[in-house]
Amino acid sequence: MQFIRPLLILTLAAIFSHLTLIVFWSNGNANSPYLRVSSLLEPHKFYTLSEDFGADILQFESQDLGYAVCHYDLNDQALVLNANINDGFGILTVYSEFGEVIFSINSRQTKMAHLEFALLLEGAENSLPSGMVFQRITAKTGMIIIRLAVSGAAYHERVAQQLASARCDVMKSSDRPNEYSD
Repeated sequence: MQFIRPLLILTLAAIFSHLTLIVFWSNGNANSPYLRVSSLLEPHKFYTLSEDFGADILQFESQDLGYAVCHYDLNDQALVLNANINDGFGILTVYSEFGEVIFSINSRQTKMAHLEFALLLEGAENSLPSGMVFQRITAKTGMIIIRLAVSGAAYHERVAQQLASARCDVMKSSDRPNEYSD
């Protein structure tokens, strides 16, 4: 019985502290990488980040990596990704708008010179060409980041070309590009 009052006071203090943090603490996602990317860049297009453009968007940098970023906003459409990540070491990661990793694939896993696949929302109609590789996702909005290793000055131009050639194109249910035809 003697512990009930201190336990009650401790519980009320914890609830009060929690509510105070929720009400008065600024939204942690207000300055998220996704919000920075989506407010500065148009969707469904890869942008190569460099010292001249977008170096502060993701708020992390490495002289040993080249970056490209694309944010997506899917409705009843698929997002077709094309990227070359297999020269040296590269990683393609798909994030939700909250920064959760939906999936990630690196060049050592694939042993393929070129990645081509689609992102399709859970429950959306699959109007992709037969045989096309796709990943079902639940996040309607998010971003894709490609990171390629720059192992020396000689690789800067090659990595820049690889990043510039990456594509994230929307394929609406009525679209069937000729390059994907059966």
